[in-house]
Amino acid sequence: MPRTFISFLGANDYLPTRYYRRADRSDLTTPLYYVQEAILASIDGPWTSEDSIWIFTTAEAREKNYHNRVEKRGEILHRGDRLEAALIRLKMTGRIAQYDAVDIPNGYTQPEIWAVFETVLNKLRPNDEVIMDITYGFRSLPMLALVLLIMLVL
Repeated sequence: MPRTFISFLGANDYLPTRYYRRADRSDLTTPLYYVQEAILASIDGPWTSEDSIWIFTTAEAREKNYHNRVEKRGEILHRGDRLEAALIRLKMTGRIAQYDAVDIPNGYTQPEIWAVFETVLNKLRPNDEVIMDITYGFRSLPMLALVLLIMLVL
């Protein structure tokens, strides 16, 4: 069964964090800026070309955290710390096969919210195993994605 990972990248100043899934923390990561990297690296088995990884991002989030890593004062930090670099590393090590950042509007207005809804819906396929990261999703975006997932199973 193909897998689809969906995540919403925020525009905030991400700080290095150590992640774990096991209660005993035996899988504690080195400090990472992005939870998406930790999640994708921790999922059993490599991702294949049939699987999809979608990072939904506003223009601001794309500039600040996908292509760069910008701190609050606007300084561009080491480019190796951006999410795009983390995904490239995962692909080069064979953990993931493909990924893509998908532009979405901010969702400030009703038409923008519907545009986000449609954009995410168009990336989901029937019968996919969906893994959804809601860790840092902006405002109502994770809840919107949850409604989409419920629609797929009905």
